[in-house]
Amino acid sequence: MLSKSRSYLIVGFVVVMITVSEAAVSTPSIGVRRSVVLTRFSMDNLPNPRLADEADSLRLSAFIEERRPQLSVASRDILVSAILDSADLHGVDPKLVAAVIAVESGFDPRAYNHGAMGLGQLMRGTARNLGVDDPYSITQNVEGTTRYIVQMLDFWDGHPQQVPLALSSYLMGPMGAKRQEPLGFGKKAHDYVRSVLKRYKQILSKGSPAS
Repeated sequence: MLSKSRSYLIVGFVVVMITVSEAAVSTPSIGVRRSVVLTRFSMDNLPNPRLADEADSLRLSAFIEERRPQLSVASRDILVSAILDSADLHGVDPKLVAAVIAVESGFDPRAYNHGAMGLGQLMRGTARNLGVDDPYSITQNVEGTTRYIVQMLDFWDGHPQQVPLALSSYLMGPMGAKRQEPLGFGKKAHDYVRSVLKRYKQILSKGSPAS
């Protein structure tokens, strides 16, 4: 039986499979006015979510090969195993972990961008707090990335927009997302969340008959 702290797996991840409706809103007249986007997810006709299934290994392998064909077979196998093992350990959907990594680094273990390192683009301080000694290690970075995703999901546990807010928090930190939450998502966060959910659905589609 899943613990209460993991109840988002029953409610949260279903948002990736349902229709998104968007509406533009504006901040109050304090300082410079700016537009933010409020994303709402329909709660009708929810699919039956599953933590993981037998096809996930094949889904991840196929998706990673498609997105980063230059990655060696050995490295790809290590990456897929690391995602599945870390996701299973922390009780999170491995497809969501893979989707975040796809957006963050394109599955490049050596990725570096303005201080962000490795697959999950962890900053040095964040990596240290997550127990990651070598951010360029596939297994260590995936473990740290998965733990950070779960921390963000737990931070927003019970919120109707838990998954989008958790992803926004992965991008900008939970306090940054919390400041925006009453008004919606800033464009950068909104685009990031949409990108991750798009990758999630692409990974999921690898298990469909047409893929």
